Amino acid sequence: FFNDPAPTEIYTLSLHDALPIWDRDLLTGKSYVSSRWKSILGYSDNDRPDADEGFLDLVHPDDRAVLTATIKARGEQDKPCMVDYRLRRKDGSYCWVHSRGQALRDADGRPVRMLGTISDITERKFAEAELAESHDNLARAEAMAQLGHYKYEASSNRYTWSDGVYRILARSPETFTPTVGAVLAMVHPDDRQIAEAYRQKVGAGDPATIETIRIVRGDGATVYVE
Repeated sequence: FFNDPAPTEIYTLSLHDALPIWDRDLLTGKSYVSSRWKSILGYSDNDRPDADEGFLDLVHPDDRAVLTATIKARGEQDKPCMVDYRLRRKDGSYCWVHSRGQALRDADGRPVRMLGTISDITERKFAEAELAESHDNLARAEAMAQLGHYKYEASSNRYTWSDGVYRILARSPETFTPTVGAVLAMVHPDDRQIAEAYRQKVGAGDPATIETIRIVRGDGATVYVE
């Protein structure tokens, strides 16, 4: 599977295996991967990756269906294929790769080859997972402590609310856009002057004091918030 000679033009494009390319003949099922492709998985140029049934044997089992469906769909639509998936390294661990590919067609428009490259994105995926975990932990902490946080965007004159704020105020991000006017309208009429003065103070960069105001929630109940 992995030792088929690469086409001459592929060697030219890859600057003699300097790029992590893969090339698959859709008519014969034969494939070629470059030296750089192998090195991402920890193989030397003379190594044969341990894959009994071919390339898909190296793909993480949870990613095979998505990868196969994406390649098939993009090939039928004659569009570039871009997909993230995990490949098994020589040491048995998995790395995340981003693959870009394109179907090459014959004179009748039928796809006959797939050609593309991969790049190692393992560190990026780990960073994204850590960020998602941090976000989940913050959301859980806010739910337990009845807390929420928000950010004001001057360019759009609106707020970005955390899930905790939506929960406390019984609103949904699908049905409520927290603009300045919409948020102020939720404040109890007797407390709006306090809320607006607080917003102006924070917007001017002045030290903010803790204020307690009443908010009318989405379900009609009135709650005190700081």
